Amino acid sequence: MSTLDLAGYLVAALMTAVALWRMPAALWGDEEDRRRRALWGCYAGFAAALWTKTEVVRTALNNSPVTDLAVLIKHYTATVAILAILSYIVAIYGRYPDRGAVPRHVRFARLVQRIATKASVATLILLTVLFFTVVDRSVPSDRFVSDHAGQPGATLYMTVFYVYLGAASAVCAYQWKLATADATARHLRVGLSMMTAAMFIGVAYTASRTLFMWVSVVDRPSVEFADTFDKVTEAGQVLLFVLFAVGASLPAFSTGLRRARLWRAQARLHPLWRELMTAFPEQPFAPPASLLREVTRFDTPADLRVDRWSADIADAVEKLRHYAPEHLADAARAAAAEDTTDPDERGPRTDAHWIRAALAAHAEGAPAGPAAPATDPLAILNTLVWRGLPTERTLAAPAVTDWVRGLRDNDPYLRDECRVILLGEVASVTVGHPVYDGLPEVPYQYKELLGAIWREPLSHHLDAGERARTLASLIHTGRDGRAFTAELVARSGLDPRDWLRHLFAALLPPLVHFLHQYGTVFSPHGENAIVVFDEHDIPTRLAVKDFVDDVNISSEPLPEHADMPDEVRAVLLTESPGFLPQFIHSGLFIGVFRYLAPLCATQLGVPEADFWQLARAEIVRHQTRFPHLKERYELFDLFAPEIERLCLNRNRLHLDGYRDRAARPHAAVHGTVPNPLHAEPPHPLAAG
Repeated sequence: MSTLDLAGYLVAALMTAVALWRMPAALWGDEEDRRRRALWGCYAGFAAALWTKTEVVRTALNNSPVTDLAVLIKHYTATVAILAILSYIVAIYGRYPDRGAVPRHVRFARLVQRIATKASVATLILLTVLFFTVVDRSVPSDRFVSDHAGQPGATLYMTVFYVYLGAASAVCAYQWKLATADATARHLRVGLSMMTAAMFIGVAYTASRTLFMWVSVVDRPSVEFADTFDKVTEAGQVLLFVLFAVGASLPAFSTGLRRARLWRAQARLHPLWRELMTAFPEQPFAPPASLLREVTRFDTPADLRVDRWSADIADAVEKLRHYAPEHLADAARAAAAEDTTDPDERGPRTDAHWIRAALAAHAEGAPAGPAAPATDPLAILNTLVWRGLPTERTLAAPAVTDWVRGLRDNDPYLRDECRVILLGEVASVTVGHPVYDGLPEVPYQYKELLGAIWREPLSHHLDAGERARTLASLIHTGRDGRAFTAELVARSGLDPRDWLRHLFAALLPPLVHFLHQYGTVFSPHGENAIVVFDEHDIPTRLAVKDFVDDVNISSEPLPEHADMPDEVRAVLLTESPGFLPQFIHSGLFIGVFRYLAPLCATQLGVPEADFWQLARAEIVRHQTRFPHLKERYELFDLFAPEIERLCLNRNRLHLDGYRDRAARPHAAVHGTVPNPLHAEPPHPLAAG
């Protein structure tokens, strides 16, 4: 057996092993695993093709009645594998929201999607016809290319296959080269680089072999040259498959290492967690079990289990503070100092001594008293991100405040008619971490540890008799089942529809005007948007806060942004015009109005359809007032038929989990919901 034959067996075995490894995810994954299935199909197809090149399988197939059957099957399976890899490309790079300008590589991937299947079917049909009609198979061949060099029929047959293979290799090389430049994780960059190199080898392989076949038709080469050329290019193909298999598997290997670290974390946390949960049995979801029993509960992902155990431990320690003897913290520090002189070890040992002593006090029946002082910092993880103050945006908050206020103060409509209140962030400070801030790819929350923002109090902006309430308060329902909104309507003395008209007139015009006139949008969710009421509890105007994270501008240049200071432009978040209305859709319509509408239906007698028609009428009134913004109404379309769903729970449960990231995650967009403002009302609403 030659070295090349041995390499062929090894590569075929490697590709088969990877295909078997990835089979469970491909066969039993959910609808989101289309790219995994495509990648598995690629591995499986190429594994089958590589086995047909080995001497044992090739000989067995060629002993059939069809001469050179191994060649045809190899090309069949390779074609199917190529279709799978093109599907993988489309699954990754062809998915992009249909808003704004679609990047070139996405358009290219969608073009590939349209032609890949047809091209594959056409290639299979053409290969079959040519194989049985024009290829001279009178003598069985051991090496098809070198044995058929100079034969026009075989040259045409191989050209069809190589053109298909070369085009697919070029597509993959193009997409993966672009992806390599954008990859942030090192293992992903290395893997994509290896896959890109493999595809460039594929392009060179197909081009050189096609050229060799056609040159051989004109000037038939010697047997020695043909054999040498065949072996050299075959060696290149072996290298191609090795690079591809290893490169495509690196992210999975990284995932495997991460899982191993999670298993180790579980093994280390379990003894402490179990002891604390035994002390406080009412705390865990289920009674604590052995480590083996816990880690084989496959309904709970390992990262979620580690996070839950960590939270359980922290909660139990808080409970232990009520049982800790006085001066226990000092005694624990003294005991740790006796254990070790290593300053890095003293902290964990101090905690261990404190927990053990507090547990002993609890077990001995010590009465619960005031909690012992806590010295731990507070970190809050909400549904999407860790709460923190990004350095650049925090420092620029006063400048952003000045710019946004400048838009209002120079616009008579916003300043004098809407009288919108912008609660300025007039001073800010952040403190950088001496170590974390200099580390590449450090989790973002460690760069947002310490900072402060001074925001103006609302009371300074209220007129005599005015009261302010957060928008979220309108959907509050008391223990008696009565909605706060119903109480406000009753106090106002207005008909419910008239009161809602006042509410929409206070909320929507300033938000819509900022969006359409200035390409600027706030995030008017229930906390950021504050409704100002007069002395009769009738809504009169809007106050908005949070300019650090929740002001977004159009990524498409607008004349109104020409005078924007550079320090403001550098920190403001940008979105495509098609997505900018999403902040009003999600924050206001879905986040608040979706719940307020049924409350108004059940407690005020205003049907939900009428509620949404009243809101639409206020926006239409603004559009009629400012006809010169017609193009902006189409650019920032609040009346689109569908609203994209931002699924924060999907980030936590499906996409991001609890792993650390170098940058804040973006809310997942998944599916759409009908826009209740899209349809024009069938009849005008009556007053009152």
